[in-house]
Amino acid sequence: PLILPPPLFSATETKLKLNWHMPAFLLSLFPSLFLMSPWWFTNITTIIATPVFAIEQIQPICTTSRFPILMYHHIREYDKLSDTPGKNISVSPLEFSEQMDYLANNGYRTVTTKDIVNNAVPCKSVMITFDDGYYDVYKNAFPTMQKLDYKGVIALVLGRTDESDYLFWTDIQKLQNAHWEIASHTWNHFPLNQLPEQALKHQIYDSKKNLEKWFLSPVHTFVYPGWFYNPETIKEVEKSEYKYGLSTHFWEADLSGHKMTLNRINITPGTSPERLSTLLEEARKNTTK
Repeated sequence: PLILPPPLFSATETKLKLNWHMPAFLLSLFPSLFLMSPWWFTNITTIIATPVFAIEQIQPICTTSRFPILMYHHIREYDKLSDTPGKNISVSPLEFSEQMDYLANNGYRTVTTKDIVNNAVPCKSVMITFDDGYYDVYKNAFPTMQKLDYKGVIALVLGRTDESDYLFWTDIQKLQNAHWEIASHTWNHFPLNQLPEQALKHQIYDSKKNLEKWFLSPVHTFVYPGWFYNPETIKEVEKSEYKYGLSTHFWEADLSGHKMTLNRINITPGTSPERLSTLLEEARKNTTK
């Protein structure tokens, strides 16, 4: 058998291409070539057995421990002025589409926690998260992101799935099949810093295990409900074997810091592409661990 020499460059710096000098079609021409020139006959075995190595320089992949995580809730048209909380977490489908186009046009690619390697992600990464598991995310955000080959993280409140205005199990499975990540957002969205130990475990640990059972996939991420958590809550998240926790603190996420309270950028109604650009820049300058 032919033994090839070892590569002269590391895999991160070069790409080795092996091109053979004897494709099948050339073999089919052998009789004609032999009749035309005796040189082919005397050298054909050398040609067959001689590989040519083409060394092609490639750039090392750029990675970073810091990247933006965007936080959304509803993607819908909502004009109930009397419902201030609902209105404040509702981004219109048009606004969302413009924001995604801005990200794509500026070279951003989406990641989930599955793309984190050695506490880093590719440069120009963005994570797009949706809290609570509303149906309008599937209806309005999912098609927009699919067109851009984008994926997201859907944070589910287990006690609300299959309820009115929330995702059905079949919808969640379709998101999962499109490489979206499923995260836990507790069982009932209770204020975690006010719960006794056993109830806290139910919201954090039991929600994880049931999601893994129902969707046959590991759940790596826990999303805190608002600001309702404390050091005891974080310890329970770690104890429950989550790898990452997402908070509501502004700034970029930093994987070199505490991964149980990663920062996020809340996207509110009226956020234009220009405003999104400003938010990304502000978050980049003021990262805290």
